[in-house]
Amino acid sequence: MRILLGVARVGDVPATRALSALSEGWAETNPTAEIIGVVCSDGALDLLDAVESARGGERRVVPVLGPDGRSVVPALFLLSGGTAFLQAQDILGSLDHAGSAGGPTAPGAGSIADSIAGATSFGVGQLVRAAIGAGARRVVVGCGTTPSLDLGVGFLAGLGGRAPGEPAAPGRLG
Repeated sequence: MRILLGVARVGDVPATRALSALSEGWAETNPTAEIIGVVCSDGALDLLDAVESARGGERRVVPVLGPDGRSVVPALFLLSGGTAFLQAQDILGSLDHAGSAGGPTAPGAGSIADSIAGATSFGVGQLVRAAIGAGARRVVVGCGTTPSLDLGVGFLAGLGGRAPGEPAAPGRLG
């Protein structure tokens, strides 16, 4: 019997751990089964795990500007065969976690809506620039449910460009 398991993140459990647990469970109950496991992602969390399990690659850590425009956060990208894969959610947090430890709202920073409206995507542009500097010829950005409403102005500035009338340094709209 051949069993195909396609697994994505389950709550706070990464897809790789969920897949491992499910595979072990199937193997215990049916030791003769051929189990084929695949890590899945919607382009948000677990994108790097899904690509790495299918294609391999090298993960690199880069310090980039966080969504508040002040803090520095570590961000990962995966370089595989000349293509870099990154998760914008690693830098910007997610709408699902806005206001929590994984989201863009810092304690005392005002409302969640204000925090999201003031978030900058500058760090995502920095990460793309770092991936290109590391030799990527193509960059895939998984966006998921990222809470940034700067319309890409921060992303453009992070790449080294700027929109007409915008400062070269990271800023916010409005």
